[in-house]
Amino acid sequence: MSVGLSYALASMGTEPPAWRTWMDVGGASLLLLFPIAMALLVPPVAGADPRRWRTRQAWLVAATVVASTGWLGWWAVEGRPPSMHWLWPAYGVTLTLGIQVANRKRVESSTEGGSRPEAGFGPPVRTASLAPRRAEAIGPPGWAWATLAAIAFVATAAAASRLLLGTESSGEQLRAWIGPGMGLLALGEVALFHVVCRRFLPGEPRPMDPGASPELSEQYERLTRSRATACYWLAAGMSLLLGAGGVVVAWAPAEGSGLVGWIGAGLGVAIGLAGGLLGTLSSVRSMRIQDRRIELSRTPA
Repeated sequence: MSVGLSYALASMGTEPPAWRTWMDVGGASLLLLFPIAMALLVPPVAGADPRRWRTRQAWLVAATVVASTGWLGWWAVEGRPPSMHWLWPAYGVTLTLGIQVANRKRVESSTEGGSRPEAGFGPPVRTASLAPRRAEAIGPPGWAWATLAAIAFVATAAAASRLLLGTESSGEQLRAWIGPGMGLLALGEVALFHVVCRRFLPGEPRPMDPGASPELSEQYERLTRSRATACYWLAAGMSLLLGAGGVVVAWAPAEGSGLVGWIGAGLGVAIGLAGGLLGTLSSVRSMRIQDRRIELSRTPA
């Protein structure tokens, strides 16, 4: 989100075309290759049914080929790569398919839904951690989230104050309105990550082995805490970038709008890559926990 806003501001400036070309090619490569790389590199868990994910993987490959062909064809016809924002609709489709493929590869057929057959007879018996989890005990305390929200609010007010002085041109008026808009987005980022950290993470499913191993419980707890901490720091990075960017956009002179945009785009890409890296590491840890659960489930009691 912040990358798109910063890129739009940068396009209003007079930066050399080579930098825009570099940004378009790099951004498009990430959008085209990340979903399919994620889906292909995730190994299927032992016992996973290939029929559950091969069809969607074929759709993912086809969608990636179509999007790549269209993007490269535009480049060949026009002589320069199209803006990467044209790939966002296709990215939404391929990312959804990639997540579905990765998730289905990690579902063991014999224990799907967090259940297991009891001695080979009768209906499956659910095995999941039912221990109570308090949201306030996960991740940073409430005052830390309140601090982020307060900073974003102050940034929004500082950017909005530019409107009180009036504007002399349409460009100044546009930047004066974009500034507080970015501040409101910063508040939205804090609220979104807070909901994820306090509402969704505590309720994540925790399928267990038949013996309800304390080892798995401890690993689940560490994973949840690390995810909550990552949510907070990503929220901090995004909200500070948007809030500070909104103030600068609203008050900076027109001559510096292009440079501000490119700096914001670079920082936004860095935060996005950091978020992708943290998400990937978290997924790897989750896969290892599930592999360990399967090992413990197959170990005779």
